[in-house]
Amino acid sequence: MSTGMQHSHFLLLFQKLIPGLVLTACIAIIARLLAELPFFIAIGFGPHILGILFGLVFANIVVLPTSTQAGIHVSTKTILRLAIILLGFKITLFDIFAIGPVGFVVDIFMVASTAAIGILFGTRILKLDTDMSILVSAGSAICGASAVLATEGTLNSKPYKAAVAVGMVTIFGTIMMFLLPALQSLHLLGFSEQTFGIFAGATTHEVAQAVAAGFTSSDIAGESAVITKLLRVVLLIPFLFGVMWWLRRDTREHHAAVPFPWFVLGFVAVSVAHTFIVLPDLVVGHLISFDGFLMTMAMTALGLKTKYRDLAHVGWLPVILGIVLMAWLVFGGYFAVLFASTVFG
Repeated sequence: MSTGMQHSHFLLLFQKLIPGLVLTACIAIIARLLAELPFFIAIGFGPHILGILFGLVFANIVVLPTSTQAGIHVSTKTILRLAIILLGFKITLFDIFAIGPVGFVVDIFMVASTAAIGILFGTRILKLDTDMSILVSAGSAICGASAVLATEGTLNSKPYKAAVAVGMVTIFGTIMMFLLPALQSLHLLGFSEQTFGIFAGATTHEVAQAVAAGFTSSDIAGESAVITKLLRVVLLIPFLFGVMWWLRRDTREHHAAVPFPWFVLGFVAVSVAHTFIVLPDLVVGHLISFDGFLMTMAMTALGLKTKYRDLAHVGWLPVILGIVLMAWLVFGGYFAVLFASTVFG
């Protein structure tokens, strides 16, 4: 193929993507602007959840032109993967080392146990399908909506399943965001502020929710929660490889080969590069902001691909799974922190 033909082919492909990309970007911009309002901040609804809600409502009251489908699809796949890669600018290897043995042990235990309990309880007890169980478990165990979307990118599941999982981790993560500081302020936990930060970072669903829970108690708790939560984000990497390995062994619901999550290696590469290559804070800030916008676009596109009729068939089982996992995060996390503090503190 000549250079001219390649250029023409690329131009035609880009023109095909423009309508869907523009629609998704516009809704994402609205979501990010409204997320700054005090009301949405107070209830813990960030741009990600607003994006998926606005996309869902829009797609179900307006008949989307066929010309938008290609761009929406790219937003849920390619743009999502790019957003996961750019997450690497939020953490360095130094952040991981700074967490200390207590946070490190608690994080690994809570991620592994929450994921295992969620998947087994969902599939064996509740009889939920494998995808839904994995998605809700990923969001609860690791980093909320971002983990749901990253896992969905590995599973290639139906969009409505990821939308439901995002809803579950948003609802129960919001409850945790208010519950944990209340328990600490009532002196029901018996934790120091730094230890409470580890507890909040190791158990609260979303990054923003963990930060809010920590800083609501104190600056010391907030800083501890941030570092602990960032390590949980890093644990998304082994989790996705574990999911890929497990599904390749159990192909009852996944007849095609499970794709290798190459974008996770991109996340690792960016994080390592960010550790040793010092960029100006302004540049890193812009990259993180751009990453947040891309993630909101991916969430919005997910909403645009979800229909009410799909959600109506889900029922209450994902809610039950979300409640079980929230209870485990609170009680299991409490005893895990107590044990680790006793041994390593």
